[in-house]
Order: sequence, then structure tokens, then C-alpha cells
Amino acid sequence: MPTFSRSVDVDLPIAEVWDRWTDVRILPQLSASTTEVQDAPERLTEVGQTFRQVVRAVGRCFEVDWTVRSIAPQDHLTIEGSPGMGVRPTLTERVETLSPTRTRLTIDVEYSLPFGPLGRLASKLGVVQLARRETDEILENLRTLLESTHAPA
Repeated sequence: MPTFSRSVDVDLPIAEVWDRWTDVRILPQLSASTTEVQDAPERLTEVGQTFRQVVRAVGRCFEVDWTVRSIAPQDHLTIEGSPGMGVRPTLTERVETLSPTRTRLTIDVEYSLPFGPLGRLASKLGVVQLARRETDEILENLRTLLESTHAPA
């Protein structure tokens, strides 16, 4: 199963970072391809919670249903998606204290592509490259959002 990982450091305590990161309703602010988040709880807090992400990419609009598979507060949150075409992404979002006022955010991405024609189509559409760009964009925009929200007056 292919994987990749991306990280970014934020000048905020882990509790503040975790609080914002578990609010998936902010995804449209973090991802240019996310047009809407539907049916999301205020915060992701337990295994089994779900939400829907509406995405516009490669000239198409589609929905991704996400389910929380694992969660440990101020440590990690793992969600599994079903965007269609047999693609199965699993994202583990981790936080790590670097100092009392600095936190590292990491997204580990695992995904499976189907065999045969659907796998070739997903590959041709650049699913892997899209996922890497999307992950980088989300982390950078989240860092900007977090740090600008807590900028000194």
C-alpha cells in the first residue's frame, strides 16, 4: 500500500492545535478543492464518527465519506475515506509537543488503488500527486490559520 508523510511546525501549544485540527468543518478554509463539509460533528472525538467532504478536482465534483477509525486526544486521529473508483485513503493526523509553545503536525497518508482499469484511471487522473499537493496545502494553510488567530496584538 503506497504511503507518504508530511509535517509542519506551529508556534502554539498542543492543546490549541488539537482543538482546531479536530474541527473538520474548517476544511474549506484549508483546501482550495474542498467546497463543503457536510454532516460533521463540532469536533471529531470518537471512533465511528463520520462526515462528508465535497471536493472539486480534476474537473469533477465528488464526495468523500470519512469515518474515524482511531483517536487518542492530543496524539493522533485516523480517518478512512471512500472517494470512489476503488481508492481507499487512510489519513493519520498526529500532533507532537516540541516545546510548551511549539507543536509538530504530521499527516501520514496511506492509500490503496484498485487493480485493472479503475486503478489505471485513478493513476492517470493523478490521484497520488493530487493527494500530496492537497496534504501540503492543508498543513500550510492550517499553520497560517492557527498562527494568525493567535498573533500578538
